[in-house]
Amino acid sequence: MKKLLIASLLFGTTTTVFAAPFVAKDIRVDGVQGDLEQQIRASLPVRAGQRVTDNDVANIVRSLFVSGRFDDVKAHQEGDVLVVSVVAKSIISDVKIKGNSIIPTEALKQNLDANGFKVGDVLIREKLNEFAKSVKEHYASVGRYNATVEPIVNTLPNNRAEILIQINEDDKAKLASLTFKGNESVSSSTLQEQMELQPDSWWKLWGNKFEGAQFEKDLQAIRDYYLNNGYAKAQITKTDVQLNDEKTKVNVTIDVNEGLQYDLRSARIIGNLGGMSAELEPLLSALHLNDTFRRSDIADVENAIKAKLGERGYGSTTVNSVPDFDDANKTLAITFVVDAGRRLTVRQLRFEGNTVSADSTLRQEMRQQEGTWYNSQLVELGKIRLDRTGFFETVENRIDPINGSNDEVDVVYKVKERNTGSINFGIGYGTESGISYQASVKQDNFLGTGAAVSIAGTKNDYGTSVNLGYTEPYFTKDGVSLGGNVFFENYDNSKSDTSSNYKRTTYGSNVTLGFPVNENNSYYVGLGHTYNKISNFALEYNRNLYIQSMKFKGNGIKNK
Repeated sequence: MKKLLIASLLFGTTTTVFAAPFVAKDIRVDGVQGDLEQQIRASLPVRAGQRVTDNDVANIVRSLFVSGRFDDVKAHQEGDVLVVSVVAKSIISDVKIKGNSIIPTEALKQNLDANGFKVGDVLIREKLNEFAKSVKEHYASVGRYNATVEPIVNTLPNNRAEILIQINEDDKAKLASLTFKGNESVSSSTLQEQMELQPDSWWKLWGNKFEGAQFEKDLQAIRDYYLNNGYAKAQITKTDVQLNDEKTKVNVTIDVNEGLQYDLRSARIIGNLGGMSAELEPLLSALHLNDTFRRSDIADVENAIKAKLGERGYGSTTVNSVPDFDDANKTLAITFVVDAGRRLTVRQLRFEGNTVSADSTLRQEMRQQEGTWYNSQLVELGKIRLDRTGFFETVENRIDPINGSNDEVDVVYKVKERNTGSINFGIGYGTESGISYQASVKQDNFLGTGAAVSIAGTKNDYGTSVNLGYTEPYFTKDGVSLGGNVFFENYDNSKSDTSSNYKRTTYGSNVTLGFPVNENNSYYVGLGHTYNKISNFALEYNRNLYIQSMKFKGNGIKNK
C-alpha cells in the first residue's frame, strides 16, 4: 500500500497532511535533471538513510517554493522512498526587443538586467508583466498613450525560454487646447508664451505633441515667471489633463492663484556667519531694493553666500530666505538666515570611475590640497580642469563625511571615461601622384598618464612621409608641458611629367615647452631643426647655364 505525504505552500502558509515518520532509504527528485536536480538534493534537510517527519516534508516544500525557482513543489512517500516533485520555472536563454526607437535598446536591456531578466536568470512571468506595464507607463509619460508593450515568451526544450519584448510606440498625442483660470493680472497669452508646449494649429505640419516631462517643465516656467515679476505668493493650484476617447488629443486646464505683486523693501543677513559678516554684507548689493521682487535675485544671493563661506572651509552652509510681507503696502522684506556650520578640513582626495586614468594623472588637475581647509571654489575648479582634459564624458564631485569626525571630509570626484584614441585610414588617387595612402593613429591619455602619442604617414608615387608626436602635459609639477615631434619625408620628382627629376630627403624634429600663465592661458616656446638634402638636379643646372648664355636679365632677354 502506498503512503502519501503531500505538502503545499499557498498564500505564504504551509499546509501539511500528517503521516507517520519513516526512514527514507532513497530520495528521488522528479521534474528536473542535471545541475538543478543536484542543487535540490544538496539543499534538502534530510539524506538517504535518515528519519523523515511531516515537519521535514513541510520544510522541504517551503524552502524550495520560496526560492522562486519553481511553479509547483510536492513531496510524498512511495514505500521507503522520499519523492520530491517539482515544476521548475523556465531559465531565460535569450532576450530580444523589437519595435522601439524612442527608448534606446541599450537602456531597455539595462533595465531588464536590473529587474532579473538576464540570460541565465529564472523567468518569473509576473515580474515580466510588471516590467512591460512600467515601460508602457513611461511611454504614456512622454505623450504616447496608445503605445503597446507585449512580453512574448517562447518556451524551448530543456526548461529554457526566449523573451521577446514587442513594442509599438505609436505617435504622441497632440495638445488640442490650453486654458488658464484664475489669472487676473497676467494674460493667458503671456503665460502661454512661457511654455514650450503649444496648442495644435492648422498651419503646423506636424502639430505640437504633448509630453508629460515637458509639461512639468512648462509649469515650472510659469511659476518662475510669476516669482520673478513680484508675485511672491503665486501658486499653480490645479492642473487637469484630459484625453479624448482615441487618446490622440489632450486638453489641458491650468488653475493659478496669483496673489499680490510685491516690491522688495529691504534685505539683511543674520545667523551663524562664521565670522564673515563684513565679507557677506556686500553681497546684498545685487538686490534691487524698492523695485519689483524677483526670486532669481534671491537665489543668486543665496548661492553667493554659500560660495563665499565655502571658500573659507564652510562646506555645509545652509541659507534660508524668510520673507516678511506687508500686504497693505504691497512690499516684502527678505531675511537670509545663515548657518555656516563647522569649518571643514579635507582629509583626502579620492577618485571613482577612472579605470584607465591613473589617480596621479587626475591629481595633477587638482587645486584643492589634502590637509587644508575645504575650499568650494578650488574643488569646483578641479572639476572644470578634469572636464577640460577631454578624457571624460562626465565629471561629478561630492564631499563625504568621515566617520567619527565632524570637521573632516573626503572630496570625491566621480568620472566616466571616454575613448581617447583614434585610428584613421584613407586611400586617394591623383593623375600624377597615383594611388595615395594615408594613415594615422593617435592616443590621448596614453596608458592613463595624460600624455598624447601620435603617428601619421602618407605614401604615393612621389614619396613617403612619417611624423611621430608626443606631448607630456605634466612635465613638471608646476604645470609646464613638453611636446615634440620627429618627421621624415622622401620626395622623388622624377616620376612627374616635368623635366625636373630632382630628389629631396627631409627630416627633423621640434620641441615645445608650454608655461601656464593662469588657469586659462599658457605661452609656448619652441625650437626646431630641419635638414633638407636635394640631389639629382643636373638638368636644372644645365637650364640655368642656357639662360645665362641668352643674357637673361630681369623680365626679358637682351642681345648685344
